[in-house]
Amino acid sequence: MNKKITLFVFLCLCGSSLFSTSVNRGESADPKVITLKEQEKSTRSVTIATVAAFLYNEAVMVTVGNYAGGVSILITGSGGMRQQSFNITNTGECVVDISTFGEGLYYIQVILESVNYEGYFEYRKL
Repeated sequence: MNKKITLFVFLCLCGSSLFSTSVNRGESADPKVITLKEQEKSTRSVTIATVAAFLYNEAVMVTVGNYAGGVSILITGSGGMRQQSFNITNTGECVVDISTFGEGLYYIQVILESVNYEGYFEYRKL
């Protein structure tokens, strides 16, 4: 029992020191909103999907609501390219790792079955 308590205290101390290190480096956990514009819309969709994209330190998170079907995300720029797809039934999100990308301007396209959204964001490594 004492070994378990000692191990727990040790892990808590290590975890708190890692947290304080990341805070001291000035890294921000607040996401930056990526502005997306609707590009193509077919007349077959009655409901209006909500789509949002956020840039975190080394990832882009896309959230989709009020939608059922397939979603494709395409991110391209001078420092790399990623494509990812997922399915949702009402609300869902997908996180795309961009940690291997170089710094620069990137184009993002979110493709739903009835509408496309696109935008640009600037990626800078911390």
